[in-house]
Formats: sequence, C-alpha cells, structure tokens
Amino acid sequence: MKIDIQQNIVNVVHKKYYAVSQILALYGILFSNNCETGFLIMFPIQLSTFLMTLVRKNIISNNMWHIVYGISLTLPYITNYHKIYNDQSNIYISIAFIASRLLFKINKYLNMLIPILAFTYIQHLKTIIKN
Repeated sequence: MKIDIQQNIVNVVHKKYYAVSQILALYGILFSNNCETGFLIMFPIQLSTFLMTLVRKNIISNNMWHIVYGISLTLPYITNYHKIYNDQSNIYISIAFIASRLLFKINKYLNMLIPILAFTYIQHLKTIIKN
C-alpha cells in the first residue's frame, strides 16, 4: 500500500511537471523574439521520441525514459534563465498562463489568447513609458 501511494505521488508530480513544461514551452514559442528558443524547446520533444524507440526495443526502461525526459525538459529553463528574470512581466504572465490552464481548466485556445493580449498590452505600456 505504501509503495502504491508513493508511486501515485510520483505520477502526479511528473505529470504536473510535464504539463507545466509544455505550457511554458508554448508560452516561450509565442512570446520569444529569439529563434534559438524554438530549437531549445524542440530538443526534448525529439529526444522523447528517440527515447520511446529505445524503450520499445528494451534498451532502456520506462523509468529511465522519464528521468532523461525530465532532465531534458529543464534545459530550456536553464539556458533561458537570464532572459526570463530580466523581465518580471514574463514571470507573472507565465504564472497566470499555468494557473488558468491547470487550476481553472480554461480551454487551451482561450488560454493562449489571454496571455497574448496581456503580453501585447504590457509591451504597449512599456513603449508608452519609454517615450
């Protein structure tokens, strides 16, 4: 029973981590002005398909797939750390993006529209303040 509870907790945690990573990847693609961001986000996706091939051929275990995939999902965070924290508005918009999708279960298409409008409005305010 204890092992089942621990396994359920692990499953919930990694599924939420995957969901947050996917939402932030979408956010990164929508709002990045750097073409390298798309390639950084694409790497875990391509690695995942390769790792699933290895799982299917019994070269690695399913647990190893989760470990390597989880590590690969952190690479965009690490490489974009300085870009993320230079602009505090991006942090708040991304938190709202995650909360609206995972906590409030807002439709994913509407969920994309809300941050786009918020980001556009914030960029508009920044240009007004600069001038």
